[in-house]
Amino acid sequence: MHIALGSGWRWLVPIIRGLRAAERLTAVSEDLARRYGYLARRQIEVIPTGVDLGHFSPSPRCRDTSTPFTVGVAARLHPVKRLDDAVAAMRVLKGRGLSCRLVIAGEGPCRRHIETLAVGLDVELRGAVMDMPEFLRSLDVFLLPSDHEGTPAALLEAMAIGLPCIATRVGGMPALLGSAGVLVPRRDPHAIADEVQHLLGNPGRRLDLGKAAAQRAMSHSMTYQARAYADLYALICACGSNPRAMRQRDA
Repeated sequence: MHIALGSGWRWLVPIIRGLRAAERLTAVSEDLARRYGYLARRQIEVIPTGVDLGHFSPSPRCRDTSTPFTVGVAARLHPVKRLDDAVAAMRVLKGRGLSCRLVIAGEGPCRRHIETLAVGLDVELRGAVMDMPEFLRSLDVFLLPSDHEGTPAALLEAMAIGLPCIATRVGGMPALLGSAGVLVPRRDPHAIADEVQHLLGNPGRRLDLGKAAAQRAMSHSMTYQARAYADLYALICACGSNPRAMRQRDA
């Protein structure tokens, strides 16, 4: 399980059937394990999302003071990602007389809507990005303003790069970031703007958060994720399709 139902409640009955018929269930966060465990009437194992720490690693970034302070988002252009809040935060900052740029990596059905909202602002919709580490290293701050997330790979990658991160206090993101990032209420562009403004004027804080984020990402390696799934597959294969054997192995 990677994401909450959101507006998918019309699929609730088949989802419950699937959950209760499965031999094994996993979720990428404790939050999702609780949500779906209630529906499944059973415990769900948590295997967090992993990141390739060899590909995404901290590197020194010397900010070019001739360019605007850059906030970046990597996400589908979808309503659940609340990219309109990111754009609204940029408008708030512009109203405060602050020069700030927003760059969004990703594609999706909301592109035209976001383009309309961004008229008059320094906002770039980059589209599909092939080299995500390079994109992240071009940013000053990473932002993920979603309505809900499990353990998002985009946030993990930004943390592993060593970026200071701002995320909404939803789903598995508080557990993922902890004190190594900044959490804001969902659907609150002014709170996002406040935190971006604080980081813009505080390079020491940005450096500290980036170091803490990179350190925290170390416990989310893709190697650990792969081993956890391999162990789970081995258990299922060893027990076959016998639910009683599965329960006995768990006991």
